[in-house]
Amino acid sequence: MAAAQGWIGAQYLHHVLGGFIVGALVARLATWTVRRKGSTLATRLMDGPLLTTA
Repeated sequence: MAAAQGWIGAQYLHHVLGGFIVGALVARLATWTVRRKGSTLATRLMDGPLLTTA
């Protein structure tokens, strides 16, 4: 889809490439975070609610 928008001139090519790079960085950060903290989060979710009302 992004390549098609660049091809037909609907988006500037550098905007498409910038969006791809930002998306790849966000995906990498999310993957790293889940791999690093995923087991802790899973344990907390199984123990009970993360947020409690006072």
